[in-house]
Amino acid sequence: MGGLVSLTQYSFSPAVFRDLANTGRSDLLGRAIIDAQPLIESFSDRTVSDYFDLAFSWISPDGQRNDYVYRNAVVTNVGMGVHSLNTAVVLNEMRAVSSKADVVIVNGKLTAYEIKSERDTLGRLGSQIVDYRRVFSSVNVIAHERHVDSVVGEVPSDVGILMLSRRGSIATIRGAIDCPQRVVVSDLADSLQTAELKRILVRLGIQVPEVPNTLIRRAIMESLEGVDTVAFQRVATLVLKDCRSQASLKAFLTQVPRSTRAGILALRPDTAAQSQIYDALRTPLIEASTWG
Repeated sequence: MGGLVSLTQYSFSPAVFRDLANTGRSDLLGRAIIDAQPLIESFSDRTVSDYFDLAFSWISPDGQRNDYVYRNAVVTNVGMGVHSLNTAVVLNEMRAVSSKADVVIVNGKLTAYEIKSERDTLGRLGSQIVDYRRVFSSVNVIAHERHVDSVVGEVPSDVGILMLSRRGSIATIRGAIDCPQRVVVSDLADSLQTAELKRILVRLGIQVPEVPNTLIRRAIMESLEGVDTVAFQRVATLVLKDCRSQASLKAFLTQVPRSTRAGILALRPDTAAQSQIYDALRTPLIEASTWG
C-alpha cells in the first residue's frame, strides 16, 4: 500500500488538474488508475470521481497525510465552510517577501495558513512566519498533532495554531489575533499584481503614475510611501476580493468530489475548463485507464 499511497498523491498534483482542465484527460492520472485497479472493487462500474475519493481516502489516514490533504481541509472547511465564495476569495500559494503562504483567505482581512503536515519539518517555520506577519494581518499554522507543542514554542503569540484531526476536521489550539497595523505596505504591495496596485491607488485617491510599463511598479511603490498601513490593507483586501473573485465557481464546486476542490479552485477554471473537468470526472475508469 505504501507505494500506491505515494502514487495516488500525484493524482492531486497541479499538473493533473491542469491537464483535466485543458484536455479533459491526464496521462499521469491514467497511470495511477491502472496501478490502483486491483484495490478498487467494482472497477468497471466506477468513474474518475469515484477514483479521486478512493485515492483521497488512501492518503488521508493519520501519519500518511501530505500537504494536499491539509490544503483541501482549509479550502473546504474554512474557505467554503466558515466563509463563502460569494464573499471570500481563497488563494493558493501567495508570495510574501521570501516565502509563499500555502493558503490565503481574503474576506474582511488577509488571513494566511501555513501547513506543517506529518511529512514536514519545522526548519523554515521561523523565517516564514516573519515574512507572513509583514504581509497578512492574520496568520495561522495548521499542523499535525506531533508538531503542535513545537509550533507553540516557536511562533509569536498573535499567530493562530490549528490542528488537523484524525477525522479531517480542523481544531483550534489558539486563535489568531488580527493585526492590520503590523502589515508593511511595501511588502504587501510587492505581493500584488500591477493592475491591482493601480486600482488600490485610485481607491486611495492617489494618481496613478504615467510612466512606461517598465517603470510602473517602482513608481507605484514611490506613490505609496507614507500611506497609512491599516488603510492600505483594508483597500487591498477589497481590491483582491473584486479582482480575484471566485463566486462564479461556487455552483461548479458543489458538483465535483470534495476531495478535488482545493486542486480545482487553485486553477480558477473558466466555463470551458469547467466543462472539460466535469466530463473527465464522469469518465468510466475503464476508459480513463487508457489515458496512461
